[in-house]
Amino acid sequence: MQSENLFNQLAGSLERGDKPALTEGARVTSYADLASMIDRFAGEILTKTESGAVVGIQAPSRSETLAALYACFRTGRTAVCVPARNGDFVIQDAGATLILTEPSDFSRADFSSETPPRDPAVIVYTSGSTGKRPKGVLVSHRGIGDAVQFMNRTMKVDDTISQVLVAPIDHLYAIGRCHAALRAGGTVHFAPGIGAIFDLLQQGANALAIVPSVLATLIKDHEAQLRAVGQGVRWAEVGSMRFDIEYRRRMLEIFPNARIFRQYGLSEAMRATFLNLREEPDKIHTEGRPRPGVKIEILDGDGQVLPAGQKGEIWVSGEALALGYTDDALWQARIRDGRYHTGDLGLLDEDGYLVFLGRSDDIVNVNGNLVHPAEVEADLAGLFAQPICVVGVADPRGVRDTVLVVCVEGATPVRKKDVAAHMAGAARHLVPEYLVSLQAFPRTATGKIRRPDLARDVTKLI
Repeated sequence: MQSENLFNQLAGSLERGDKPALTEGARVTSYADLASMIDRFAGEILTKTESGAVVGIQAPSRSETLAALYACFRTGRTAVCVPARNGDFVIQDAGATLILTEPSDFSRADFSSETPPRDPAVIVYTSGSTGKRPKGVLVSHRGIGDAVQFMNRTMKVDDTISQVLVAPIDHLYAIGRCHAALRAGGTVHFAPGIGAIFDLLQQGANALAIVPSVLATLIKDHEAQLRAVGQGVRWAEVGSMRFDIEYRRRMLEIFPNARIFRQYGLSEAMRATFLNLREEPDKIHTEGRPRPGVKIEILDGDGQVLPAGQKGEIWVSGEALALGYTDDALWQARIRDGRYHTGDLGLLDEDGYLVFLGRSDDIVNVNGNLVHPAEVEADLAGLFAQPICVVGVADPRGVRDTVLVVCVEGATPVRKKDVAAHMAGAARHLVPEYLVSLQAFPRTATGKIRRPDLARDVTKLI
């Protein structure tokens, strides 16, 4: 269908003329300005590339990056944002034949507004948080468009949305949130830092799109400021990654008038579940149910589907799935009977809601007992006022093979004896042996903790 093209979905909004589409600091880009930038980028693309080419984007601003993305969609090219880190690898792996920087003065080429979607629409690279090279994920027009259509309908988004975005523009979460707000005819505000978030909300922004790590920091360190502007927030979506239940509850209080949504997804399976935190408080510990057209199953190590309530590995199938990886062999290794092996652990409750339990490669073997760090972290979350992360390291005393360490980001009055007392009823292998405070955790660009790096750093401190 022609309408699946992401640019075509935006075309109606581009007729809004002087209405602000994007802001970035003092810079305001109207819908007319955005349309002009898209046309100028499109002229360069059509002049310098052949049909089906992959186009790299290294624009100096997020506004120009977004315009370049839509120019690729408009011309039927595949877009890839080239990060500062691993940039050369991304260009080579994606096969980019043109790198866009600033909008040029190329005259508008002859192209139809009815350009059919040419997949993939975009290649999104994972963070490579395990220390391996990032994977190039091939994402379709329909994959993004259907997810955004479902989000906007479920969240009841309209053209009054004025959304503060706190996420890197080269990640699928941010691309989806931009498309959601612009498709509705609203405004996207790119926040360069925490201070800008408060300024934008004070100035009338009424929506927040944010990753869990940043939101947890805001609640932990700036809750009073957040409450002062929280009354005006009407929509909020918190991206994937672990997000403690205590922060979810406090978020409902801080933003009393907002429709607040949580989702589980990854680049390979965009927004697979959705949860309305305010309307389903009894499910606040979950990530919600699969959206229409998406199926989630929990499998054991032998590939057998597990019943409700049993823990296993999360497999996703259906319309949320990406088209594949740039490395097809790697993709095929993750696919079985049309299901994608996420590498995440979880369970489905009796109502079909997903409970996320962490990454399978985060599992720690403590003297023959398999421990999921996320479960220990969930148990300890109420004991600490700041982010924590549980990792396994070799026992420095040589008594055990591996011991658990509670890592705390920042100073804390909590001591090891407090942890032991809090977990007095837990099995011995679940109780951490050490507690270490660090000024900051090693993180990816989206705020995910780099557990292998953290474990390595902690080993030097105990």
